[in-house]
Amino acid sequence: MSAAASGAAVWLAACLIAAAAARAGALAVPAPRVAADADAGDADADADAGRQWGGGGDGRQQWTGRERARREQQRQQAQGGSRATGPRQPPRVYGFSVAGDARAFFDYDWSLLNMVGWAEDPALAAFARARGASVELRAQSGLEPVISDPAARADWVGRQLARARAAGLGGINFDMESPVAPGARAAGDYSSLVAEAAAAFRAAVPNATITVDVPWSPYDVDGRNYDWAGLAGAADYLFVMSYDIQSQVFGRCVASANAPLDAVARGVRQWLEAGVPPGKLILGLPWYGYDYPCYLDPSEPDSSTASGGSSDGSGSSGSSGSSGSSSSSGSSSGSSGSSGSGSSSGEASGGSGGGSGGGGACFLKPTPFQGASCSDAAGVQRCFADIMRMLRPGGEAAGAEVRRDPTQGAPFFDYTAADGTPHQVWFDDAASLAAKYKIATDHGLAGLGFWNLDCLAHGSADEAERAQTAGMWAAVRAALAPAPAAVATAASAAAASGRLGGPAARGPGAAGPAAVQPPQPPQAR
Repeated sequence: MSAAASGAAVWLAACLIAAAAARAGALAVPAPRVAADADAGDADADADAGRQWGGGGDGRQQWTGRERARREQQRQQAQGGSRATGPRQPPRVYGFSVAGDARAFFDYDWSLLNMVGWAEDPALAAFARARGASVELRAQSGLEPVISDPAARADWVGRQLARARAAGLGGINFDMESPVAPGARAAGDYSSLVAEAAAAFRAAVPNATITVDVPWSPYDVDGRNYDWAGLAGAADYLFVMSYDIQSQVFGRCVASANAPLDAVARGVRQWLEAGVPPGKLILGLPWYGYDYPCYLDPSEPDSSTASGGSSDGSGSSGSSGSSGSSSSSGSSSGSSGSSGSGSSSGEASGGSGGGSGGGGACFLKPTPFQGASCSDAAGVQRCFADIMRMLRPGGEAAGAEVRRDPTQGAPFFDYTAADGTPHQVWFDDAASLAAKYKIATDHGLAGLGFWNLDCLAHGSADEAERAQTAGMWAAVRAALAPAPAAVATAASAAAASGRLGGPAARGPGAAGPAAVQPPQPPQAR
């Protein structure tokens, strides 16, 4: 067999393995619509979008955003498929890099990671490109004054494109989180900005990717009533921030999980029911938790101590899990409870969490946010690594018993601070995240993501921290792994097949054997 034929056979085997993985339950990216279908039912689709989505702006403005997105999708399909739904894409694995520490990014698991947000370091961008990954520019602050003026938008887009090209970045990530009232023009204006930036980046940056951060549910989370249809049409992916779900607590003001399992699952279902294709959604989950000081509520007889977090008053015993980090940063891109379509955060947070069944709930000092009298702002974000350090001998919470709340699907523990204040800490570890990763695989979403990469102890020389970091990445790998039988079947089929073909042109993060290589052991630095 010639070298070219051999290479083609390897490529074909990789494709068949990926297809078998999708059938076995791994993350899937659907095939694009064929060009002949592009116009079918457009009038009905436009009408349905208005019913399905909570969007801003007047009808003409919303329709214009959808029409622009539709035409862009047609253009991409005519060129061989959109980035979000094109053929032979591996699962997207997206992480935000915020520490700016070269020792850390060298130790990210690049055999899994293929999209990185917010790191403008040219060295990181070059390092990522060499490993088939792309790095996206951060577009977060200063968007509100720009979106309403077409000239200002054009100027802003030009400046962001120049920044991205100077740093060798492969795309842009939008993270506007300001409240927008239902029907407000700002929602449509934001979609227009994303669509205009997407067109500019795709014209100037080969294989550019455009992502938009969205809350855990599409229904009025933190007052964000955006034009979700327009954003989904303009972007390659929506990064669903399934964390900070306690930012609006309408039930009991008690400490609860950062990303309750039932709320994460409900949010994903709501995005799909709203009409977003699963291949457009990346499920973002937390690699951090919250440390809450417990507040004495004289109206509640069980509020004087922090002695439990389970909904039945008795957490089940469990280990503290995995991961570690050198960074103490939490998440700035949060999302939260919802007041629409049965998605009230009273259900997701105070109503069912933090020991709400009695027997030692950690009551919080009321801290209002976006119309709710209670929020997770009563606590302090802590990276998973820092939480692990708290639990080690000599740490602030040494000796604390880590328990698990089966209802919320998260570990927690209690400790007493040096000043005598009782605290309760809720977080996610490899075990709790595995159940949430499964939500993404079960629904065939485009991929998984994390806030943030630097909440693991990448680059640490400490043996325990290296093991914790490896454990967190191992949970991601397990979630994406195809069933062994399916892989063997696909490999046999590839070997027996006489059909040969070459891979399509691939850009940063596109499918290829390197994207599914086995993990390398972490190196001490």
